Amino acid sequence: MENSLTNGVSSHTKSSTILEVPLLIVGAGPAGASLACFLSHPPYSLTGLLISASSTTAQTPRAHITNPAAFECLRDIDLEQECLTRGVTGDCMLHTRWCHDMTGEEYARVYSWGNDPKRQGEYEGASPCRHVDLPQTEFEPILVRRAASQGWNIRFSTRLLGYEKESNGKLLCRLVDDLTKTEFLVRSQYLFGCDGARSQVLRDLKIPLIKKPGQGLALNVLVKVDLSDFVEARKGNLHWVFQPEKEYPDFAWSGLIRMVKPWNE
Repeated sequence: MENSLTNGVSSHTKSSTILEVPLLIVGAGPAGASLACFLSHPPYSLTGLLISASSTTAQTPRAHITNPAAFECLRDIDLEQECLTRGVTGDCMLHTRWCHDMTGEEYARVYSWGNDPKRQGEYEGASPCRHVDLPQTEFEPILVRRAASQGWNIRFSTRLLGYEKESNGKLLCRLVDDLTKTEFLVRSQYLFGCDGARSQVLRDLKIPLIKKPGQGLALNVLVKVDLSDFVEARKGNLHWVFQPEKEYPDFAWSGLIRMVKPWNE
């Protein structure tokens, strides 16, 4: 995103030393880090500064299903094989299940992610790639390492405070290093907002986000336990757990046992 006049850069900082970069990407998650990889891949070979407000790449699994279309793009920049070695495919993604618990009654199951024998031909005909379970804990480091090796400067614990358009069409951005509490200026030709739903870039552009409050509460618990003996006949990476005979508060009426690594996480 580019070219919106804001008051994000205060007048007293304009005399500071300015770092000149061709491109500035705000956000180093799957969107921002993959954008850096695509831009720096030949024949484009474009680099710049990639920043993240977080102190490191993802420490929790978060998004994990990576579809064939995404893997086609990763194949284009020679990252497909590395991602496949870190992800999970095949039988481990065979079904989505609904059950009372992981060892008890099963209510239903369906084939998922292209594993239905009746539809496998459609998936194979549509793409040379397959669905892969690739958590962000595995995916983000691959992208960040590639971006760095291709020439991107990457700074974590760094936030965008605001920016403004200059008369020459370039963007003057005010950033802060959260470790040293030091503010500094970056001038770039383009600014890319890949910083999620709380995007500072979106706020500066005054692009509204439609929010629907009251949609429930999600609690995530990362558990390391060996369940391999219990899933041999219950293969799948999503297991919805319902226990209707018990009373639960509204926020706890269902649970999802999700495979992170088969089958000990």
